[in-house]
Amino acid sequence: MDKLKLSELKLKDMMRKYFNEKVENLQKRVRQLEIKKKFYILTNEDDKGCMLYAKHRSLFGSLLGIEVIIAPITSVQDLKKYLLEINSNRYPCMLDLPCKDNNIYEVYKQKITKNLDSEGVDISSWLDTENYMYAPATPKGIMQFLDWLNIENYDKKQITIIGKGKTVGKPLMNILTRYYKNDVMCVSSTSSFDYMFYACKNADILICASGVRGSVGDFHTSDTKPVLVFNVGTCVLNGRLVNEYQPTKPNIHYTDTKDSVGMLTLLALFDTVVKRMEDTQ
Repeated sequence: MDKLKLSELKLKDMMRKYFNEKVENLQKRVRQLEIKKKFYILTNEDDKGCMLYAKHRSLFGSLLGIEVIIAPITSVQDLKKYLLEINSNRYPCMLDLPCKDNNIYEVYKQKITKNLDSEGVDISSWLDTENYMYAPATPKGIMQFLDWLNIENYDKKQITIIGKGKTVGKPLMNILTRYYKNDVMCVSSTSSFDYMFYACKNADILICASGVRGSVGDFHTSDTKPVLVFNVGTCVLNGRLVNEYQPTKPNIHYTDTKDSVGMLTLLALFDTVVKRMEDTQ
């Protein structure tokens, strides 16, 4: 694919093309597998958000030809029971629980057999490898899409990340500083206004991952040069998902809740799942 100028980016069309290409590739790889195509999602069935994501992943897995097992986890004992089955059969899996269940996450990292986790919960398992294949799905998905876009003079683009969370902000910063040569700035809740203003105003690529609606406004960003914005943070207003940054300027290309980063996350997650299966075959 020819080098893409950000000024010529048609984001929705490109995301649609990317999705179709990636799904076709994943389906082909799954058909070539000669092992049981099972993927476990260990989650909390009482948490509506977790179950919604689990069902979306299950439907997407079915599209690819993968059986997705949604396993309810309410205690460490539940976790150990399922991990016995997972480790014995070398099934790829992921743990998706509310943040309050930190103890279960620690047990998971200790007990899961190496190379079965598909969501990069242990940074040491992926950061020092030759690429970011096994990184958490959302930052991995964003970077894979950026790679695929093949942006002209990409290594000279300034990338600004809003938010330093362990799910997106920190892993994304680690990926960019480890594998790329871009000028990267990361804004947190403790950053000064001047630092944030400079980081956003000069950004060519802006990744909003704070989960705070309105964390960035039009006055923060460039008025002239093209800017690519990824709305990553989950923001809710009156029961509906809304964008963290809602641009009104014509030079801003942005993902919204319809052509969302969620699609990139899903593709990246199942890319890791299939790679885990290929590794054990």
